[in-house]
Amino acid sequence: MQFFNQLINKIPKWIYLPIFLLTITYDYYHSSDEHYHWSENNSKEIISSDGSGYYAYLPQFFIYGTSNFEFLTRVSEKTNNSKIMQGLGYVDWGKLPMTNKYFVGTAVCMSPFFVVADQYTKASNYERNGYSHPYEVSIAVAAFFFLLGGVVALYFFLRSYHLSIFTTLSSISLLVFCTNLKYYTLFEPAFSHVYSFGVIALFLWSCRKYVLSQASFFLFLLSLLLGLIVILRPVNLLIIIILPFLYPNFAAFKHDFFALFQKNRLLKTSFALFLFLVPVSLQFLTIYQQYGVWKFNGYTEEGFDNLFSPEIINVLFSFQKGLFVYTPALILCVIGLFKLYKKQRYLFWGWLLFFFIFTYITSSWWNWYYGGSLGMRPYVDIYAVMIIPFAFLFHYSFTVIQLLLVAAILVLFKHNTIQNDQKLHAIYHLSEMNYKRYWDVFLKTDNRFHWMYFRENFEIDETKLHPLSIYHYDFHTYTWKENFKNSFVSDNPISLLVIKGHLLVSSKYYQLSGEGFVQDQETLSSLKVVKYHQGEAEVLTENFYLGQVLDNNKWGEFKVQGELPQNLSADSISFEVVTNPKYNMRLRKLTICLYK
Repeated sequence: MQFFNQLINKIPKWIYLPIFLLTITYDYYHSSDEHYHWSENNSKEIISSDGSGYYAYLPQFFIYGTSNFEFLTRVSEKTNNSKIMQGLGYVDWGKLPMTNKYFVGTAVCMSPFFVVADQYTKASNYERNGYSHPYEVSIAVAAFFFLLGGVVALYFFLRSYHLSIFTTLSSISLLVFCTNLKYYTLFEPAFSHVYSFGVIALFLWSCRKYVLSQASFFLFLLSLLLGLIVILRPVNLLIIIILPFLYPNFAAFKHDFFALFQKNRLLKTSFALFLFLVPVSLQFLTIYQQYGVWKFNGYTEEGFDNLFSPEIINVLFSFQKGLFVYTPALILCVIGLFKLYKKQRYLFWGWLLFFFIFTYITSSWWNWYYGGSLGMRPYVDIYAVMIIPFAFLFHYSFTVIQLLLVAAILVLFKHNTIQNDQKLHAIYHLSEMNYKRYWDVFLKTDNRFHWMYFRENFEIDETKLHPLSIYHYDFHTYTWKENFKNSFVSDNPISLLVIKGHLLVSSKYYQLSGEGFVQDQETLSSLKVVKYHQGEAEVLTENFYLGQVLDNNKWGEFKVQGELPQNLSADSISFEVVTNPKYNMRLRKLTICLYK
């Protein structure tokens, strides 16, 4: 690797970081456009799930001026987008007012970008509802801005340890191209993780600059950033554990810490404390506005239930969500601990202490696998700390080892790209992966694996069955809207068939087949709904999603089969078909077969 270092030294040092940032921008935009179709001006909604809660503070404050998110019901109904209400709750279920348990820090980070989008919307033809296209774009840009900000801060933080430019850029490449940091930047940009990553990276750089320069500016900056870290995700306050270990030794930290309370520095220390409390106060005000009480935490029914029995092994190694299973790039960071121990023993102990405490707390959360995440998402926040051992491993290794590490980065980049695709196309189950399921779909991306673990693998052996009835549907006879190319859509469910009496008793299996089109595979709008009735009451409802079997933007044939439960006390079964114009779901042919 000496050749590369000599080559790098002949080129102005300032040019490498901008080129690296442009490389990230190109790769991330290409991946984002492939999924969201920005260049086609036909993008999907990106504000959903937990992200809806993090984001909802912005339209409430800047547009509607309400206190309990009353506007969400109106906007959701008008735009036919229920995703914007995900993550919020009710004081009295189903009735206003609504409540928002999510910490306000993510909205604070997004706010400058939201304001720009809001001003643009006022001057354009887009609806100023907080959820039209400019607002969606602003959140995507905000997430990417904090990613790049974190990259720049991490670059200068690592360089402060006299690591080479090549080492530093290689280390950051491992994070931005080979971990789920990319997923949470591009595909969950309204979640808190990429913002926490950026702010924590900037906090580490500020701490390091203060250690080296003792400049008051960096004391003030790190104090403000620490307050922002707290309101992004309070558990990340644990980052202060690493602070003493950014000094050469504990004696140096102790000297600087007590110096803050000397008489001639009390004013600066007080101002630093004030800066810390400024963002923290926003969280108190947010809770007071919703509940009328002064408290910090809106998570009233969720907490660290596993504090005395943490799921550490599962968090790190399980095939359900394990950190090192779904983010194998971090294994290289653990290997790097041996080199960190040799070169920076004091920092090694700080890294180890922080990692164990952070893992213990993360493993203690009531939902240790953190819902429908890709991998162990809380660790995305602290990747700026996680990468330190790898950087030392890379810098202090022989050339042949460095070449192997570069090769590993390239392989892991491909693996991460495939894994992102698997998550986006529901090849991974949201929360119920295991050893067998993981290896059954390992590196698989073709259509037959889409939604594989979300539906029963039921197929009828038609050669051994006797058809009872076959129904072919002419859409011209139903209240469908003609779309184009002889295809049809409907805003409401269309009841196609109701079976009861002798036909109900005789029918054991059913099959729906036809030709359909879907623009967005991820939409949960149903192609068919099978409802089981007892009188007027619905006993059971089954859904099938067209995105499970069809490619995006292509007409294709589909076939879905099922078994009618024989022990269900239903006196009628109805087959309904639902398409959704919003997601451009269309049908050209449809046949229902009943078998005995």
